[in-house]
Amino acid sequence: MTKLRKLLVTVLVLAILVLGLVGFFYFRHQASLAIFYDQSIGVSFAYDKGYQQHPAYVNDSTEIDPYTFYFQRNDPQAFLTVKYETGLAMPANILSMRVIDYVQYEMEQFFPVRYGPTYKSISTGVLKVAGKDAAENVFAYTDADGRPNEVRLVVIVWDNNSAYYFFGQSHETFFDKIKGDLDPILKNLVLSGPK
Repeated sequence: MTKLRKLLVTVLVLAILVLGLVGFFYFRHQASLAIFYDQSIGVSFAYDKGYQQHPAYVNDSTEIDPYTFYFQRNDPQAFLTVKYETGLAMPANILSMRVIDYVQYEMEQFFPVRYGPTYKSISTGVLKVAGKDAAENVFAYTDADGRPNEVRLVVIVWDNNSAYYFFGQSHETFFDKIKGDLDPILKNLVLSGPK
């Protein structure tokens, strides 16, 4: 065999090994994801199989909220919530704001009231998710039982009147382990709007 032929065979074998490893890790990661789809609010995404879906109730009643979806994981304990909300146009118009600006304003003004004196904004920003404007807020608060929690919230504006809310939350000691759990959701997110 000539030197050139040996080199080509070596390069080909290395390329096959590299592609095999990349494929192995890609499919291993994909195998750890489950698919969620809900036609009523027009949302589909992949999420970590470690989360189990549970019913979301309206104001702690026995009535199931058709616009909110709740997922829980036990190790480490974490929660994901997906919610669709309408009625954003009127307050945004009253304040002469775009809906994305209103969403950010609402987080800045309402969260310190909602979560009390323990609320602390860690970071905020604007990004694009599924081709739509989105506002992100990472924050900490202490709940009524004295547990310190951290939350990552991404609000995706669907149209001039509605938005999708994606929350990832855990105890602050586990937050670094789960804060990326929203990433596969946001990366694979398909929005088609409510039906």
